[in-house]
Amino acid sequence: MYQQMVRSAKTASCFHGAAYLGGCVSETDIGCTPEPRGGTIENGAHIAVHKFVGAKNPPYNEDMGNFYSAGRDPLFYAHHGNVDRMWNIWKTLPGKKRHDFNENVWLNSSFLFYDENANMVRVKVRDCLDSKTLGYDYQSVDIPWLRSKPTPRRSRPGVGRGQDRGQDVAARRKSKNRRGFPIVLDKVAVRIEIPRPKKSKKKDDEEVLVLQNIQLDRNDSVQFDVSINDDEDDDNPCKPEDAEFVGSFSNLPHGDNCHSETMLSTNLYLPLSEALEDLKINPFEDSIVVTLVPKEGEVSIGNIKIDYVC
Repeated sequence: MYQQMVRSAKTASCFHGAAYLGGCVSETDIGCTPEPRGGTIENGAHIAVHKFVGAKNPPYNEDMGNFYSAGRDPLFYAHHGNVDRMWNIWKTLPGKKRHDFNENVWLNSSFLFYDENANMVRVKVRDCLDSKTLGYDYQSVDIPWLRSKPTPRRSRPGVGRGQDRGQDVAARRKSKNRRGFPIVLDKVAVRIEIPRPKKSKKKDDEEVLVLQNIQLDRNDSVQFDVSINDDEDDDNPCKPEDAEFVGSFSNLPHGDNCHSETMLSTNLYLPLSEALEDLKINPFEDSIVVTLVPKEGEVSIGNIKIDYVC
């Protein structure tokens, strides 16, 4: 939870994911795509609970384990109420960028619903950003995960702290090292050295790992984890409590076969700035070794790069 709410969620585009806009066909509009990428909670705890509660025996992991049937389970409403509570908490955490998108094209996006009297009403996004204006709020309670900052597990001091140290990490690996794209991730962990931006980083910029053109079957349950400069044994991959761990990608199946096109193409943004500080990685290091650990399903990744976002 610390990873998803604090460490990797310092901006709206990281916490929420890409803005969902009607008629959007490219990433040029507030990071939007035809299949908008999910944010940290969407890809993390939210989907994890869906998968954990969903049964493995039915054909499509009903009820919670599939989008089309999840609403049948009474837990669905408590679960999404808690996700909504995370949104409220996120906006109270330190950091001047922890606020919702403020572009009018997003704020004025609207949805049509039938109200309790069967009248169709239009609701804009801007109408739903403060739960108090909707007539409810959440109890203030102690939140232990706010104190659960991950720690480095690296066993060799100095690895990844200078130029060309990334190559040293990759050279000690048993698993597959890659130099080109696309990467097909199924059963074996993949490591690839990714160059860092040559341009200067501004004070408030966030260094972000960008996985582009992630392709998978939307009807498949998929998950893979991502870590950087991990210098431990391949049989013991990073976990969220480790500073080297930077995030996950997950897909909950859409097993209703309502989509004529079953292939999903999307992106994943993983903030790195706090992880780089925790691992004491030199700001002038030329590259970072990225480890992709498949957990479930098969996925193709078209490209990986590191960029700065403000």
